[in-house]
Amino acid sequence: MRPTTKKLIIITLAFYGWSTAFVHAQSKSEDDDYYRKIYYLDTLIQSDPEAALLEFGKLERDYSQFSDTIKVAFHSLREHNHYRLGNYDQAFQDIRKAQELSVNNNNYRLDNIYLSFAHLYEAVDSLSQAIDYYQKARFLAIKSGLDAIPINDGLAQVYQLLGQIDSAKYYFESNLKAVENGQRTTSEAGVKANYATLLYDLGELDRAIKLQEDALALEIALNDSISQIFSNANLGRYYYERDRELANQYIAKAFSIAENLNAKRYLLELTEGFAEIEEGYGNFEEALGYFKSFHKYQNELVNDEMLDRVKDWQITLDNQKKDEEIRSQKAKTRNLVIIITIVLMLTAWIVYSNTQIRKVKKQLEAQNHELDELNATKDKFFSIIAHDLRSPMIGLQGVGQKLEYFIRKERPEKLLEMGSKIDQSIDQLNHLLNNLLNWATSQVGGVPHYPDMTDLADLVN
Repeated sequence: MRPTTKKLIIITLAFYGWSTAFVHAQSKSEDDDYYRKIYYLDTLIQSDPEAALLEFGKLERDYSQFSDTIKVAFHSLREHNHYRLGNYDQAFQDIRKAQELSVNNNNYRLDNIYLSFAHLYEAVDSLSQAIDYYQKARFLAIKSGLDAIPINDGLAQVYQLLGQIDSAKYYFESNLKAVENGQRTTSEAGVKANYATLLYDLGELDRAIKLQEDALALEIALNDSISQIFSNANLGRYYYERDRELANQYIAKAFSIAENLNAKRYLLELTEGFAEIEEGYGNFEEALGYFKSFHKYQNELVNDEMLDRVKDWQITLDNQKKDEEIRSQKAKTRNLVIIITIVLMLTAWIVYSNTQIRKVKKQLEAQNHELDELNATKDKFFSIIAHDLRSPMIGLQGVGQKLEYFIRKERPEKLLEMGSKIDQSIDQLNHLLNNLLNWATSQVGGVPHYPDMTDLADLVN
């Protein structure tokens, strides 16, 4: 395949091994649930990076609940997602944020972050900076007793791109010796596959095929379908001149796995790469077939991206509608609560008012009854007073005529008798008036009284 395609395959294999190791190494923390989601995204990035980026957007809604270690893993892996899509500016933003969080948390996984910087600088052809970061990552990994094989692999690839073949072979050979000595690594298959590409370019075909076949066997054992795509593709390339039939079998297998995974981006890489190979060998008909397939997958990928974008828009609209419905329902509920509160307050006020009205009504009825009794008593009392006043007044009626008569007749005994009667009537009238005055005074509370206990038996005796 053409160098750029080969470079992409190499980087994909190397980074995939490292990112998977990173997630696995952290998955035993108290944040297991989030780590499981991140590990799922790690696998999704390899087959469908566009879909993975959408999932990152959904997961980011819980960002405030992440621990700092989760945030480091989140930004590190999303950087890889942007890297796969060629969004290098966004990738640099994420990895810088991961570095900031790492430095604030005792350099947590800083070696992995340096490795991500190295991959990014390599992708933008800043190879000297890539080597600096590879060396920083290698130093920290060895110091911490971590797996440095993926870092050696990256260094070997950069030196290969710079044409420094001896340095590239040094790091590749170091990795092979480490694997042969039993060092465990998640990227053994990637190490062998990447070294095979260098050996193929150097013309060491037999050893290149042997390493690539070993890598494919490891990938099959690990059920690593993505890596199997490129191992089969590379074996097809290696066998192209030696055994065309076997080469076609490997190429067909690579396409079959990619199609089963619906990995259109990998299909694009395969069709473009093999089109150039066929063109280089002068097989223009085969090259045209690959180019047609390339444009077909390219159109499908664009359509899929548009569909994903439409789905995302629809999801956003649905969420907005749901949010609006929730806000509307909350407003209705709030208004209903206010109305119910007002109704309850009015009801309570009406009940209270009715209670007070009934109480006042009872008081008025009692007062009216009392007034009726007082009026009846008054009428009876006035009747008694009129009767009692009438008797002494009758006695005084005609007294003047009688006095005049007895004086003319010179009857003094009658005058004396009349005087006695007059005194008796006046005394009776005065006694009645005194009683009326005392009663009136007692009614208005004007008569002082001092109640005291009295023994009636002593009083009677």
